[in-house]
Amino acid sequence: MSAIASFLRALVVDPRSRRAMEETIADARDERPGHGGIGRAWWALRSAAAVSRVLLAAGFLETRQFGGLALAMRLVITLAIPAAVYVAAYYSLSRASGADMTGGALFLLLIPQALAAWFPFGAWWLSVWPRRDRWISTPFLVTCLAIGQFLLVGWIVPETNQWYRTTVFDAYCDQQPRTCQGATLSRGVAELPLPQLVRRWPDAPLSERRQVEMRLLLCGLVAGAVALGGAVNRSSRRFRLALTPVVILAVVAALHRPNVISWLIVGLLVAAAVGLVSLQARRLSRASAVTS
Repeated sequence: MSAIASFLRALVVDPRSRRAMEETIADARDERPGHGGIGRAWWALRSAAAVSRVLLAAGFLETRQFGGLALAMRLVITLAIPAAVYVAAYYSLSRASGADMTGGALFLLLIPQALAAWFPFGAWWLSVWPRRDRWISTPFLVTCLAIGQFLLVGWIVPETNQWYRTTVFDAYCDQQPRTCQGATLSRGVAELPLPQLVRRWPDAPLSERRQVEMRLLLCGLVAGAVALGGAVNRSSRRFRLALTPVVILAVVAALHRPNVISWLIVGLLVAAAVGLVSLQARRLSRASAVTS
């Protein structure tokens, strides 16, 4: 209970939101039944509903606290240049295949895939170089960005990839009707939604297993990068500049070939974040003890 309570407290930074969360956690502890069974399950359900209500009510205050619109714009700007390079490469291949470019539909379909590929780097920059006039809750930022990446790689990217492939395939068939006579385009591994890949996991081939690992790894790298960035964003500028290429190389190494070492890198990022936060907390406690 204490670990969950600490995480819930860290999700909010506005004083009114923190007060409401503290009262909700205290009420949950007072009402906790001493025995298990249906009573414990009903208590857990009511406590989860109360916490959800507090988080929903605190959403406006928290968004105003860290500037949600400004945060989103900084993330978009961070991802714009690498995503544009990524999209331009595939866009040129699509033009070579003779696909219809009217309205730039294919350009839009390539953007989600580009964002998913570069999201860990943008998340790191966003968390390690925050606005100095705003205080961002790192657990809140980790949760939001990890959920966004999960939705992106789990559903949005597969659907837009399949739409992209279908558009290119139809354009090719219009130019070569004899070659495509009776041909159909089925979904590839990269175009399957994550729930479908998970359902097929026990009997899935190696390619599908690696696809699931890659998607989950992207979410883990986003969470690890944001956690570490939030832990060091109050450090000196020189230290953050020196740490940035190390994090970039670690992310690239993890994505090069997903395996146990990749998840070890994610664990190291999170462990480093926890260690730095603990060290900072000890220094603050010592400083307060000395001053008092």
